[in-house]
Amino acid sequence: MRKKKYLEKKKGIKKGRVLGLFAVILLLILVILGLFYKYSSNLNFSFVRKTSGGGGEILIIDSINNKTSKISLDPDLELDSARGYGKYKLSSLWVLGEKERINGKLVSESINKNYFTPIYLWDDGKNSNLNIFQKFALLMKLRNVETVQLTSLEILSPLLFGLNETTDIKVEMDDLTGNSNTSVAVSKILSNLSLKVQNYSRGYDENLDCEVKTENEKLGQFISNLFECKFDRSGETFLIRIGGVFDKRF
Repeated sequence: MRKKKYLEKKKGIKKGRVLGLFAVILLLILVILGLFYKYSSNLNFSFVRKTSGGGGEILIIDSINNKTSKISLDPDLELDSARGYGKYKLSSLWVLGEKERINGKLVSESINKNYFTPIYLWDDGKNSNLNIFQKFALLMKLRNVETVQLTSLEILSPLLFGLNETTDIKVEMDDLTGNSNTSVAVSKILSNLSLKVQNYSRGYDENLDCEVKTENEKLGQFISNLFECKFDRSGETFLIRIGGVFDKRF
């Protein structure tokens, strides 16, 4: 009899421990989801995504105004490809990017080159460089999507990239590409972030790729991700250096 009571008591304690552990795990999950929601709901970012038939769309997640805008890209849209591949239709660029093992990166770089849009995030349906918070934010923001025209790329303000106002920041550029067209294009992309290239230093360095030097951590990291540059977190001035290697892949 005593043994039976002991076993029942032991069983009850074990069951209580299991329920307690389950409650703790559930609480942790709710806390994590809450943190994800709090952080993700304040994110602003823009990216290009592959659609059916080889087309694409630029999605602009605007948490400030709690809306999402979409710019549709036709599969037959002809682009001057980044990395020197020549002119391709958008549908073919997705395929070429996969073949060259850089996936949607080729499309985002090509859109930058043609429309001077500071976008480096992409999703080709199989692979993506969106982080987990951005993917979570995307799930929350895809309810009311406003479709805008391709000519409306001016809506891509610095705030929509998670950046603060950047109008007071002046940029110095060491243009060592030997190709003024490249530096002009880079300047236009920076201007869409409200950054003004103030001083140019020209020359040629065939071995230089791209370097960004600034104490502004958030902006410097964004620019280095955008142009795939080495990031040096020092210096009072904002300096970007581009050379021959960069010119070949731009």
